[in-house]
Amino acid sequence: MKNNLKNIGLIGLGKMGQLIGTILLDKNYKISVWNRTSTKTDKLSDKGATVETGIENIIKGNELIIITLSNYKNIYEIFKEIDNFNKAHIVNLTSGSPTAANELSKWITDKNGNYLDGAMLAIPETLGTDEANLIFSGNSQSFKENKSELSLLGNTHYLGTSPDYAEMYDTALLSASYGALAGFFNATLIAEIINVKPTDFIKLLVPWLTSIVQFMPHLANEIEHKSYNNGDSNIDINQVAVEHLIHSNLLHNIPTNLHKPLNNYLQKQVEMGNEKKSFSIIYESLKKERKALIDSQSSTNYLKEDLY
Repeated sequence: MKNNLKNIGLIGLGKMGQLIGTILLDKNYKISVWNRTSTKTDKLSDKGATVETGIENIIKGNELIIITLSNYKNIYEIFKEIDNFNKAHIVNLTSGSPTAANELSKWITDKNGNYLDGAMLAIPETLGTDEANLIFSGNSQSFKENKSELSLLGNTHYLGTSPDYAEMYDTALLSASYGALAGFFNATLIAEIINVKPTDFIKLLVPWLTSIVQFMPHLANEIEHKSYNNGDSNIDINQVAVEHLIHSNLLHNIPTNLHKPLNNYLQKQVEMGNEKKSFSIIYESLKKERKALIDSQSSTNYLKEDLY
C-alpha cells in the first residue's frame, strides 16, 4: 500500500510543518523534508522521513510539495535557483497578502509548476481533526488531484481559480478574530480595575461572546438581503452603549482608540436618520467608504516588500 501513495515533499518545519509531516507519515506516506535549520529535520527523520540537503531534490522527487514558511520572501529565496518545477503541485500554506499570492502563482506557473494557495484555519492542537479547516484557491486540477492528501489535515474548501481568494478569505477571518481579541484585552483591563482577575472575568465573557457569535447569522442575513429596518439591535441602542464605553475608558485613563472609529460610524448613521435601523447597516458605511477610496484612487500604495 505504501508504494501506491504519492511522494510528498515538505518545505519548512516549524510547528505546523512538523505536525503536517507527522500526520502524513502516520498515514504511511513517503515524505522528504527540507529546512534551512537542519536540526529541525531530526524528529521527522526519526519517524521515517527522508531529509534532503538540496531543495532541487525536493522538486525532482515529489508530485506534491507543501510549503509552510514564515513569509513569501523566504519562498523566493529558497527557489531562486529553480528553473523548472517539473509540473509538481506546489501547495503554499504560508501566510501572505493576496497580491503576493497572485505574483507567486505566476512565478511558479511560468517555471512549469502548478500552484495552489492555501490557509490553515486551525491551531496546532486541531490540525488533522474535523475541527481544522483549510481553504484553497488557484489551480483547480492541483486541488482535485491532491484533495485526499490535503483532507488528512482537516476539512478542505476550494474557493476558486484566482490564487488570491484564499488569502482574501483568511484576511477576512483574521479581521474578525483580531477585532475580538483587541476587545478582549480592553475588556480585561476594565475588569482588572475593579479587581476581577482575567481568569475569573473569562468565565462570564465566553458565554457572552458565544451569544454574540450566535447572533451573527442573523446580522449576515440582514446584510445579504439589505434588510436593515426593524432590526433586533438598533443603531441608537448601540450608539449609546459605545459612548458609555468610551466615557468609562476616559474616566479610568484607558485608551479609546479601539472604540472611537465604531462610534463615529454609529454617529453618522444617527445623523442620517437611521437610528432605528439595525446595527448591521454599519456594513453599508464601510462599503460606501471603500467605493469612495476606489473612485478617488487614494488608498495606500504599499511598497512591494511590505506585501510579503
